[in-house]
Amino acid sequence: MAVLPFYLPFFIAFDARFLRALRLVRFLRIVKLARCSDGVGLLSRVLHREKESLVFTFFLIILLMICASCFMWQAENEVQPEKFASIPETMWWAIATVTTVGYGDAVPITPLGNFLGAFIAILGVGMVAMPAGIIVSGFMEESKTRSEGTRSDSMNDVERRIVLLERLVRLRDSGILSEEEYCQQKAELLQAKGHVEGGPTES
Repeated sequence: MAVLPFYLPFFIAFDARFLRALRLVRFLRIVKLARCSDGVGLLSRVLHREKESLVFTFFLIILLMICASCFMWQAENEVQPEKFASIPETMWWAIATVTTVGYGDAVPITPLGNFLGAFIAILGVGMVAMPAGIIVSGFMEESKTRSEGTRSDSMNDVERRIVLLERLVRLRDSGILSEEEYCQQKAELLQAKGHVEGGPTES
């Protein structure tokens, strides 16, 4: 269908330029993205796992932009009323600075404004990098969990319990599990069928 606009004029005498719209059928190639469904699923699991950290990080970035707009408006409004006319208009400068884009259409010229601009730009470098670090950390944790799951399929019962106990310890140390939840799940794991008292899993 995508190549019909080229061949039809040879057989039918009419203006077939409107048939060029059939080239849009090529966009159906996007269906091939279904081959990447495993990757999309991995990304969705990572985002779901880290959603609280990401929401908190974006909240901090927005809070930084609002504070930067307020302080910069106070510092620059009197000398540059056309560029820093109000706090909402100054928000554009804050967004460009915090994201380290820096278009340069609005630049502070007072000493206080220059100091605030430098300070906010340095803060922005760290703040904007935080979501990327959280997502990368989530990917590493997810792939580690998947590799441990694959490895546990080939383990015997005792080895599998050791791996699960190590995972419980990591969840407790990272604060995901409370001490009470950790002890409860550990007791359930050790009391499961096949456990030998005094075996390697107790240590």
